[in-house]
Amino acid sequence: MPFFNGTGFFVHFPPYKYIFYVTAKHCIEDSKLKELKGNLKISYTSEGTKPHDMEVSFSEYLFPHYEDTLEEEDLVICVVKKDIEMEKLKELKNRALTLENQKNIENLLLKLCKNGDNISLVGFPKEYQEINYDEKKLSLEAKSYSGKIKNNSKSRLRYGFEEATWKKEIYNGFSGSPVFTIQPFQKIGESDIKMSPIIIGVLLTATKYRGEFISINVVTDLIAKYIIKEKGL
Repeated sequence: MPFFNGTGFFVHFPPYKYIFYVTAKHCIEDSKLKELKGNLKISYTSEGTKPHDMEVSFSEYLFPHYEDTLEEEDLVICVVKKDIEMEKLKELKNRALTLENQKNIENLLLKLCKNGDNISLVGFPKEYQEINYDEKKLSLEAKSYSGKIKNNSKSRLRYGFEEATWKKEIYNGFSGSPVFTIQPFQKIGESDIKMSPIIIGVLLTATKYRGEFISINVVTDLIAKYIIKEKGL
């Protein structure tokens, strides 16, 4: 899995209990997915215990593609095994980003592009990763930056961003990062308006001059089809 090659994140699609792990396909070192063990270790702390690794196993992999050309996108969606223990499921759900209605995301992206708004990214760049071989430990440090969205990509359902606030020369490790926009949010019956992050995409490429991300709707659409098939709807 990505480890030091990129970033990934968990998502869920309410009201369904399925949990998925999303990353850029090129982050996976071995392209022959059948040879992968399909496990990912994440830091985990259960009540009354010290932090330890929690192993997450995947049952299958989903690859978005376009039906007219059969061309696969640079994405992979890993399905977390359904027989996962309840405590682990609860932990993953707490970490997972919520997928929004596709139409709402489509309208939001149109608005962001029209206004040239800022978008934000969070990932694990290589410059802030370290392996201690003696202690068999690895350390990662999450970093974030922003840029102005541009509707000028030559690929479908992709968007660009420029004027990035990340000033390092190296962007390695950010591939597969979730892309956010911060939007006002107000619960029914409450007077206070709060700012809430909404995931709108997955980062695929980035340089100091320009980056590109793909709409999160590509992920949501494939997950919706998977759930419909699983549920026999």
